[in-house]
Amino acid sequence: MKVFKYIWMLSIIALFFWACEEEVALDAVSIFPADATINKGDTQQFSATVTDVNGDTVSDATVEWASSDELVATVDEAGLATGVDAGDAAITATADGVSGTASLTVEFSLLDIIPGTWDVVGMEQALLLTTNSTQTAFNMFVKGEGAVSVTGDYTAELTYMFGGESDENETVFNLTEESIWDSDEGALLPMLIIHEIQGETSGMLLVAETSLGDTIFYHVEPAVYDYDASTGILTVPETALLEMETGASSITVSGTLGYTTFDVPAYTATKVDLPFRAEGEESVETTVTFTAEGGFSRVSTSTYEGETEMETGEGSWELESDSCLLIIETYTKSDEPGEMTDTFVICFNMISEDIVNAYFEGNLCEEDVGGDKEYESEAECLADHEQMFALDEGSLVVVTSRDSMVFERQGGSSLARTGHSMGWKRNGDLKSVLRSLKTAYPIR
Repeated sequence: MKVFKYIWMLSIIALFFWACEEEVALDAVSIFPADATINKGDTQQFSATVTDVNGDTVSDATVEWASSDELVATVDEAGLATGVDAGDAAITATADGVSGTASLTVEFSLLDIIPGTWDVVGMEQALLLTTNSTQTAFNMFVKGEGAVSVTGDYTAELTYMFGGESDENETVFNLTEESIWDSDEGALLPMLIIHEIQGETSGMLLVAETSLGDTIFYHVEPAVYDYDASTGILTVPETALLEMETGASSITVSGTLGYTTFDVPAYTATKVDLPFRAEGEESVETTVTFTAEGGFSRVSTSTYEGETEMETGEGSWELESDSCLLIIETYTKSDEPGEMTDTFVICFNMISEDIVNAYFEGNLCEEDVGGDKEYESEAECLADHEQMFALDEGSLVVVTSRDSMVFERQGGSSLARTGHSMGWKRNGDLKSVLRSLKTAYPIR
C-alpha cells in the first residue's frame, strides 16, 4: 500500500513538472538569412530558429511558412523559396502564433530579359578613378562653387574654372560662363585668363565678344589673386581692367570661385560624372537585337548637317557573368571600305523587363599606350590624369572610362527619355577630349 502511494505521488510530481514545461511560452521566431536577393526562377533556402521566453531554443516547434506575394515568390513547407517574378516579398515563419519575417527580392535574370530588339534612348559618360590613398579631388568639368563677377561696360558671371599651377614657375587660370566640355573647338567667350610666371610677370585678361560680333580685350598688370591649392579656391579682389585698344572703357572683376570637390576613398573605384559633350546638331539612332540563341546585330544611323552615315554589325554573344555579355561583332561603316571585328564586354543593370541600363567600361590608360597612341607608358597616362583631377602624385592606380546607355525594348513600356542620343561605344571620343582638356587647361 505504501509502495502504491509512493508511486502515485511521484506520478503527480512528474505530471506537475511536465505541465510546467508545456506552459513555457514561445517568444520569438528568427529567420536566416534576414534578407536575400535571387533571380527569377532561382531558389533560396530559409531556416527558422524558435526561442521561448527564457531564451532557450525550441528545436521541436512546428513551423509554418508563407509568402506575402506568391506572384513574386513561393515558399514550401521546408522554407525553400522560389522566385516567380521580379519584385519584393516577405517570407514569414510562424510557430504557435509567434512569427518572424525575412525579406526576399526577386530580380530579372539577364538571360530572361535580354533577348529582343532594343532602342538606345540615352547615354551618359563618366570616369572611375581608383587611388592608393584616400583624398579629395577636384572636378573641373562641372560648375564650381561661387562666382567671379564682371561688372562695368561688360557684364558676366563666371562660374567655371580650369587651370592652376601648370609647372613649378607658371600659373594659368581660365574662368568662363560655360564648361569647356560644351565646346568642340576654340575658346569659350567670355573668358577671364589669369597668367603668372613667378618672379617675372603676371596679368589678367578678359576676352569677350561684343553685340556686333567683335572681340574685345580688357587687361591689367599685375594680376592680384589668391589660390589655395589644398581647397581649390580662387579669390580675386576687386580689380579694374581697361579695354586694351583705346582704354576708353573699363570693367571690374571680383569674387571667389572654387572647384567642386569629391572624395576618393582608397582602392575604391569612384565615379566622376562628366557633363554630356555636345556634338553639334548630330542626330543618332541605334538599335540592337539579341536573339535567345546567342545572335547579335546592330544598326547605328547618324545624321549631321544633312549627311547620313550608317554602321551595321552582326555577331554573337555569350554570358560573361551574371550581369555582363561578351560580344563578338563584325561591322561595316557606310563611309569606310571593308569589315572590322570588335570584341567587347557590355554589362547591364535591369530596371524592368522593358528598360535596362547598359554600360561599356575600359581601362583608359591601358588602351591608350604604345604605337601611335597618345602615351608612351601607362605611368605617363596616370600622371596626366592625376594632374587633371589634382590628385597626389603617384596615387592614381586605374582610370576607367564608362559609357552608360538606356536600352528601351521595342514594343515595350516606355521610359521618360533622359540623357542624350549618341553613337555606339564613344570611349574613343571621350579619351581624345580628356587629352585635349589636359593639354589646354591643366589644373596644376
